Amino acid sequence: MPFVRKNLSALPKWDPAILWYARGIAVMQLRPLNDPTSWRWQAGVHGFGPGNLEPGDPPIGNATIDRYLAQCQHGSWYFLPWHRGYLSAFERIVRAAIAAIGTVEAKTAAKTWALPYWDLSKPNWRLIREEFRVQTLPTGEDNPLYVAERNPGFITGNVGITAKGVALDKILKTPDFGGSGGGGGTGFGGPETDFFHGPGALGALEGGIHNYVHGQVGGADGFMSDFDHAGLDPLFWLHHCNIDRLWEVWRKRDSLHKNPADPKWLNGPKTKKFRLYDQTGHEWMFTSSQMADTNVQPLDFSYEDVSDPLPGVAIPGHLHGFAKAAPASTGIMAMFGKNRQIEVLGATTPGVSLGSGRQKARVAFAAPKKTGAPGLKGFLGAKPKAERYLLNLENITGTRRGLSYAVYVNLPDDGDPETDEHHFVGMLNLFGVERASDPADSHGGSGLTFVFDVTGLVREEGVAITKPGAISVDFVPENADTPDNAAHVGRISLVRETA
Repeated sequence: MPFVRKNLSALPKWDPAILWYARGIAVMQLRPLNDPTSWRWQAGVHGFGPGNLEPGDPPIGNATIDRYLAQCQHGSWYFLPWHRGYLSAFERIVRAAIAAIGTVEAKTAAKTWALPYWDLSKPNWRLIREEFRVQTLPTGEDNPLYVAERNPGFITGNVGITAKGVALDKILKTPDFGGSGGGGGTGFGGPETDFFHGPGALGALEGGIHNYVHGQVGGADGFMSDFDHAGLDPLFWLHHCNIDRLWEVWRKRDSLHKNPADPKWLNGPKTKKFRLYDQTGHEWMFTSSQMADTNVQPLDFSYEDVSDPLPGVAIPGHLHGFAKAAPASTGIMAMFGKNRQIEVLGATTPGVSLGSGRQKARVAFAAPKKTGAPGLKGFLGAKPKAERYLLNLENITGTRRGLSYAVYVNLPDDGDPETDEHHFVGMLNLFGVERASDPADSHGGSGLTFVFDVTGLVREEGVAITKPGAISVDFVPENADTPDNAAHVGRISLVRETA
């Protein structure tokens, strides 16, 4: 029988699922860094750098680091399957740590214990629970769930998580799992890549609620807003459990929502395989295809609730074709029009700096090219079945992590961002921006990229169907402590994608 992951937010105070989580972590924290079942090793699998080392730590060779640590997939269509495998291995390690306590009570608890998920769908559920804010357990021992390295507001439970920041309507209506990147849609789960220890261009789920909660919980200096330390906060695992659950919600809510059938996704990256350690200390390798069904081995869990939070809300008509079309490709398939086509209509050069106040940018664009190719019939001359307009925020760099900006398109100058939901297109959160901005990093400091579907606003305003025009883009800071010159958006572009 699969283990059942329950909703953290609906559990009674110090429910056994929470208390045994704390006790399992306590066992893991006693183990040395070089033990793959230790708390710090497990956090290091997500991100690992010199700042993760403490005096007296046993040495870990570069080959071991390259093979097992700093492996998380971000800005990639492997984001969801990799993290599902990561969560599964971690869950089994915690379960084994609970059993290792040795009491009859602990061994019994270990037989059914599963990670809870942090559902944020109700206002009071967006507060950090008391169990993660007090420094002692009910029995008087130190509380491993308490971490001081968080947004200072966590002491009261309120780290500023808003309904707008965790909104799911646009995310769950994303029709396609993967995307092409390169200006086109990035999909629900992220753009097609090989092994990619991002960040980079973000899929709808990762760039939305995932990044936002990381930033709000971690704040300017906390664990959760930093790639290399996020896994040291016990809330990290419960947040990612909810992100994983939302993959199931997305998949089940519409028959058009499908995981990729491409062997490149099913079999995993070519350049580097997914490797973790299991609860026995042995290497475990897995592929995306093995992560597709939570009830089929090597997985063995289900979620308490995967019901649709948007009942009756279907994929918008203009997106149907993207649910069925393959992402943009190159080579012979591109020649015959089997892929999506991307056309940049306009872009800002240079970009815009973001600070403590509302910032507006203007993007002028040309009329879209006529569909089809003169003198050619058949595939190349065919009218597209689907069309969408995408706002690309590219090469976002900065040094202050944990900040969020609400992004609006064509918001009137006298419009109130606090009450205007119509022009709101999504949240830009700077989780990972420090690494993405570092020229010495593997991606050369190219920054983050966010992609928002703005088709409804563009068509409604009548600005981009048959003639040139312009759109305005507003960035409104969400955090009271946002400094001046917090970040820079290198380019803002409007893209037409057809399928």
